[in-house]
Amino acid sequence: MINKLVEPGAPGVIRYEKRGRVAHFIIDGPNDLNPMSPDMYREWYGHLVDFRDDKDLWVGVIEAAGSRCFTAGGDLKQMSKIADTFTPQSASEHFWYPHSSEPMTTPQISLEMLSLEIYKPMIAAVHGLCLGAGLIFILALTDIRIASSDAKFGFAEIKLGAGGAGATADVARRLPFTTAMWLCLTGENIDAAEAHRIGLVNEIVSTESLHDRAQEVADLICSNSPVAVKFEKEAILRSHEMDRSAMLRLAKMFFFARKQFHDTQEGLASFQEQREPKYSGW
Repeated sequence: MINKLVEPGAPGVIRYEKRGRVAHFIIDGPNDLNPMSPDMYREWYGHLVDFRDDKDLWVGVIEAAGSRCFTAGGDLKQMSKIADTFTPQSASEHFWYPHSSEPMTTPQISLEMLSLEIYKPMIAAVHGLCLGAGLIFILALTDIRIASSDAKFGFAEIKLGAGGAGATADVARRLPFTTAMWLCLTGENIDAAEAHRIGLVNEIVSTESLHDRAQEVADLICSNSPVAVKFEKEAILRSHEMDRSAMLRLAKMFFFARKQFHDTQEGLASFQEQREPKYSGW
């Protein structure tokens, strides 16, 4: 596991580390449950935007510090202290102008994060408990998920008289319907084996090899053209809810657009010349 870098009682952070072509988002909360404070949501949002826009970064990995928990979700103690600032004025500003001068509330930041269009691949490396907002984010933000054998997934909010405030509405689109309803309505967790069976995670590895395996997968993706990978991810995501005619139209547009990039020519040339390709990106 990644060692803790914060002192007990210190505010949590989302560490953002750029290691070559790979960006690492590390949930490093104030205790071993890695609860996420409002400031951590804001940090994470800013890091995601930077990752999206940095052409030198090709793949992202979401992981967590400590050995007990990926994240228990939002810090309920801090959330309960936040005054309800909903007014007609604030609703107007954030409904029509989400980037107004007024600071966004935690729910608004969360929805902004979930609506970000990031077509670079993202990998989750999950150990221990992955609950609430943590599960929502890995479902929405990541494409490949690797779990350690001790991982557990769930939405505990319902046991506290709360719910996902709408964010869990997306869960049934990403998981089997009955599994989504079980998680959201019972508040019970599922273990790594069940998560793998239903396709929530791609594979299960030992706790000790979790982060190395995530890096291996990131490196594997980085060996491909970032242009081709980005086109591929966007085509898959956009076509998911299209009818067949619109999907084929989009695929045709992307096919011709991709051919304009150097990487496509380089890939074909390397094949003909029987050598490793040297992709440069955008």
